[in-house]
Parts: sequence; structure tokens; C-alpha cells
Amino acid sequence: MPLANDHPVRNRPAPVEDLGKQETSSQLEAFGLACVLRSIALDDAHEARASELELIDDAKRARWVRACSNPRSPRWLRCKVRQCPTCARDVARRNARRMETAIDAMIAPKLVLFTFASLGLHDMEESISTFHRLHGRLRRRKCLRDVRSGVAGFEVKLADNGKRWLIHIHAVLDIDVVDAAAVKSAWTHLTRSRGTFGLHPTRPNVERSHADLDSYATKCTTWCPAPGSMHLPVFRAMTEGIRGRRLLLRWGKRSEGTARYPRA
Repeated sequence: MPLANDHPVRNRPAPVEDLGKQETSSQLEAFGLACVLRSIALDDAHEARASELELIDDAKRARWVRACSNPRSPRWLRCKVRQCPTCARDVARRNARRMETAIDAMIAPKLVLFTFASLGLHDMEESISTFHRLHGRLRRRKCLRDVRSGVAGFEVKLADNGKRWLIHIHAVLDIDVVDAAAVKSAWTHLTRSRGTFGLHPTRPNVERSHADLDSYATKCTTWCPAPGSMHLPVFRAMTEGIRGRRLLLRWGKRSEGTARYPRA
């Protein structure tokens, strides 16, 4: 005699089509829950960032950041504040696409790093201007005269000792051979030993697939840190220092020859 839970119809295996529908329904429910949780977290991040901006006497941008927390608002209504959690990611993605386009047009891209240290926490604006002026002079030197074009992601980072800023760019240069020793010597002399230069130690030649490099060089975590991760005086100095500064730098001309990796 069959047991009660051995009903031949009630306990028969579900058809393959029903299993597929159940799996799809579970995935949709999980995706919907993830979207809700992300929206809540994004609202909290916008509110925390707006509170920080109010504490540094920037009430106007705080209102813009709060209004930008609505995920349904179109892009042309975004606040465009660089410390906004939503707009910062949009700017980083746009700069990554532009950097990808610039690198794909190069013949022999090389990955290098330029750094420049500020004197303190409150001279960032002056230090950034000095960095751009000295970097422009370096590009006219003999050691970089053969550079056809260049693109770089601009970043500012708090030094390990927390007492000054480290201004740096991850640059890709379209040049056949980089005389690293000559460039380092010229950059050290121009910056009076406040700057460093380095060719990437493991992959100086940019590979064909460089999406990770584009995202890393244009990341927004340095100029849009997580709310609450930076002391207010430091956050004020960083916000005022990078205001109006270009985060993606390009110079030179596009290569006239055939690009190494032509775009389809």
C-alpha cells in the first residue's frame, strides 16, 4: 500500500519547462531585491555626502546632490557635482571610454606614471597648477620630443603620512622608445625632487585588451571618496583643490600612420 506522500500525481517531477520558469522567476526576484537594496544604499550615500558638503559650508552643492539621488531622473538633470556618488561614476565611465579611444589610435603606447607632492594639505590648488606647468615644460624637452600623443588620468591622493597630497597621472604615451633615465632626471630637476617618474615595471607596452587599465586610470575613488572616509578639513581641501580641474588630460596629435589596433 503506497504511503500518503507517495501520491503518483502530486509527487511527480516537475516538467523541464516549469523548472526553467521557476529559475527565471527566482532570478528576477533576486535582481529586483538587489535593485531595491542598491537604491536604498545610494540614497544613504547621497544623504551622507550632502551632509558633508553642508558641514564644509557648501549648501548649494548639497542641495544638488540630494536632488540627484532619484535614480529615475534623466542624465541631463544630474547635479554634475564631482563628489556626487552617481555623477562621479558617470564621469569615470565617460573618461574611460575616451581613454580607450585615444589608446586605440596610438602606434606604440607606453604606460608611465608622473607624481608630484604638495607641501601641505592646504596648497593643493597651487600644487596642481605647478604640476601642469612643469609637465608642459617637460613635454617640450628632448627626452619626450618624440611623443606623438598622450592621454592620462588625473588623480589626487592623500599621502601615507596624511600631511600632504600626492598629485599623479597614469599616462599612456605614443612613443617608440622611452628613455626612462633621461625623463626621470629631467622631471626630478624641474620639480626640485618633489616629483617622481616611472615606466611600468611589468607591462610598459600597453596590451591590446586594456579595459582594466582604462578603468583604473580614470577611477573616481580618489576625487570622490566614500562618505565618511575623510576628515572634514581634508575633504574641504580636496573639494576646493580639484574644482574646475580636468580629470582626463590629452596632448599631441593623433597618429598619422596606421594605428596598431585599428577600431572596427
